Amino acid sequence: METHGSVYMRRALDEALAAARRGERRRARQMLTKLLKADQKNADAWLWMSAVVDSDRERVFCLQSVLKIEPENKAAETGLMLLGAVPAKERPRSILADYEGEQ
Repeated sequence: METHGSVYMRRALDEALAAARRGERRRARQMLTKLLKADQKNADAWLWMSAVVDSDRERVFCLQSVLKIEPENKAAETGLMLLGAVPAKERPRSILADYEGEQ
């Protein structure tokens, strides 16, 4: 059963996502910041925050925050990899690795 607080949080997140999708990054960032002040363990809010912040450094922080909450979150893992923020030893093995060694 959802509590009044969780219903409010879901609506707040939905409104922030709608703003982000409309290209209103500043508004979405403000809404997500407010939401994260109320609940720092909201992985969805951190994930979406990574899409509306201004710098790669901020994106990395947001995505790392997601992984602290949900260690298996594939979207956060992929985002960090695309940003080059995952050490090479932790990156998935290339599908071409077997062929690269044969040449």
